Amino acid sequence: QNLSIVEILLNNYSKEYIDKKYLFQSIDKCNIELVNLIVNKINNLEEKNLDGMTPLMVAIQKNYYEIADLLIKRGASTETRDVQGETALFYAVRGNRLASLLVLIAHGANLEAKNNSGETVLMLTSEKNYYDATELLCVSGVDLNSKNIINQTTIINTITLYAFGVKYYDSVSNITYKIIWKNKQVYPI
Repeated sequence: QNLSIVEILLNNYSKEYIDKKYLFQSIDKCNIELVNLIVNKINNLEEKNLDGMTPLMVAIQKNYYEIADLLIKRGASTETRDVQGETALFYAVRGNRLASLLVLIAHGANLEAKNNSGETVLMLTSEKNYYDATELLCVSGVDLNSKNIINQTTIINTITLYAFGVKYYDSVSNITYKIIWKNKQVYPI
């Protein structure tokens, strides 16, 4: 019943009076019904909070993939960047949030995006030892030859990390072999 009252009130306010903070609070509480009502009244889904994050980035960071899906369907861009140059895809990968990653891939998020450091999401999954996310990106068609700012591909970066004694070397080597197998190339070490 409170949701109906909120709906009546929102319907009687003009869009310029609906503060973006209500959308962020609704996402924070994982209240998809309220998010849906507020999204109908907001002009700009790309406005950022004090941390420089869009509503979509917040939903992805919290792994609220149903809210993320709703926001994208209502016009939120998967390509908006934060101050580090990271898109929502980086938020999904950083937290190893596979459901959110799937939503973003399904909506055509740019798998080749690079942050301000020149790092791709595939490089991040490899460095973080996120096997399932790495595999998901590989089967989704990520470019395995994309290079970082020091001109290394993910495979070379991963092998370098492995060669210098990465803490989880067994998993990293599995990721390395997975990337080599997907790319069907053998790289000299």
